Amino acid sequence: METPTPPDEMNSEPVGRQGSEDKEEDQKTILEENVEDPTQSKDIDSRVEDLGEKSSTGTAAEANSKPGANVKDSWGIFKGDFLDILGNGNLLKKIVKIGKGARPKADQLVALRTRGWLEDGTEIDNHESITICLGDGDAVGAWDIAVAMMEPGEKAIVISAPQFAYGEDGRPPDVPPNSLIKFEIELLEVADAPELKNLSTEERCHTADQKREQGNKCFARGDFPNAISLYRRAISFIEDLHPTAKDERDKVIEMKIKCYNNLAAAQLKMEAYDAALKTCNSALSLDPNSVKALFRKGKVLANQLKLDEAIATMKKALLLEPANKTIHQELSKVTNKFNKERNEERERYQKMVGDMANIKDVPVEEATQVCNTVDRPVGHNLSHLPTNSHPSAPTPLPPPGERYQKMVGDMANIGDVPVKDTTQKSQGLSRWILLGSAALVAITGILIAVLLMQ
Repeated sequence: METPTPPDEMNSEPVGRQGSEDKEEDQKTILEENVEDPTQSKDIDSRVEDLGEKSSTGTAAEANSKPGANVKDSWGIFKGDFLDILGNGNLLKKIVKIGKGARPKADQLVALRTRGWLEDGTEIDNHESITICLGDGDAVGAWDIAVAMMEPGEKAIVISAPQFAYGEDGRPPDVPPNSLIKFEIELLEVADAPELKNLSTEERCHTADQKREQGNKCFARGDFPNAISLYRRAISFIEDLHPTAKDERDKVIEMKIKCYNNLAAAQLKMEAYDAALKTCNSALSLDPNSVKALFRKGKVLANQLKLDEAIATMKKALLLEPANKTIHQELSKVTNKFNKERNEERERYQKMVGDMANIKDVPVEEATQVCNTVDRPVGHNLSHLPTNSHPSAPTPLPPPGERYQKMVGDMANIGDVPVKDTTQKSQGLSRWILLGSAALVAITGILIAVLLMQ
C-alpha cells in the first residue's frame, strides 16, 4: 500500500458547516447502510448500558443512582445529546464540530486526530495524525463504526464499551481489562487506497508487515479470529509477488514465511488443524528448514493423533535448533504419549495371545456331549412322544450318541481295522488338530506383537 501522507502534509484545516438540524437522523441512516449492527451481544457492560439510558428530564444525580452506573458524569453522558449508535448503550456518539463532505467507505484510508481517556482520567491513544484503512482491523471497533458515520472535518466524542475497545484483557500496560473509554476523534482526510498493482514490492511488503503486527496484537490479547483475519489480509498483499531480483525475492519469501507461521499459530489456538497443516506446508514449501513451521506442523500432527509423523517432524526441527527448550518439551510430551499408546496396544495383543495359548485338549466324552447337544434340532425334541401319537408324526431317530457309535462300528467293519484302534486314532487325531490350531493362532499373535514393537 502506498505510504500514507505524512501528518504535516495533510490538510489539517477542517471545513466547517453551520446548522444541519437533521444530523442525528442522517447518522442513523448512514449507519443502517454501512455498519453491521452487533446488538445481539449478551455481554453488555452494565455501566454503559445504564449510561445509555438517557432521560430528557432526569438529572445527573438521578442517573447515577441507577444500578450499575458507577461513573461520575464528568463526560456529560446523562445530559443527553449522545446518539446511541447501536441502540443498546454500548457505543455513544456526540458531534462537537460539524464536518462537510462524503462519509468514508470501507477500505478507504482515513487520517484521524485522536485522544482517549479512561474512567480515572488517564489519557491514552493521543495521535495528532494516524492513518488507518477503514474496516480493515487497523484500529478498535469503536473507531471503525464511528468514523464510518463522520464527515471530513467532523469532530466527535465517542464513548465505547470494552467489547468495542480493548475487551476483557485490556491493553497492558496502559489500558486495564474491561475498560470503558471515551474517545475524541476528528476526521482529517479521506482518500482511496491505491491498487495493489500500482504498489512497489517494498510498499506491499511494508503494508503486509503492518497487518501482521496488528494481527500479533490481537493474538497477544487472545483475539484469535481477528488475528487470523489480519494475517490472511497480510498474505493477500504479497501472495502473488514473485520478484526476479534476489534481494527483493528474499525479502518477499521472508515476509510470506512470517505471515504463514503466525497464521498457523492462530489456527492452532482455534483448533483448526486441517487449515493449520495446510498453512505450515505453505511455509515449508518456501523454506523446508523453517523451524517454526516444522514445530507447528508437528503440533498439528500430534493433535490429529498422527504421533509417529509428529515425532519425525519435531526431530527435524530439533536438529536445526538443538538448544530450543520448547521443542524439547513438546517432543518429549508427544514421545511419551506415543510410547504409552504403543505399550497399551502391545499389552492387549499379548493378553490375546496368552488367552489363546491356554486352550487345552477337549476329552472325547465332552466333545460327544457337545455334539449330542448341537445335533439335536432346537425346538424339535420328539423323543418323548409316542411313535403313533399322530398319523404324520415322524419315526423318532435313535439318540445321537448311538448313531455315532453305530457309525464308528460300521466304519470299523471296513477292512480289518479293529474298532478300538479306530477310536484311539480318532482321539489322537483330534488332539493333534486342536494343538496345531492353537499353535498357529499363537504364532500369528506373536508375529503381530513383534511387528508392533518395531
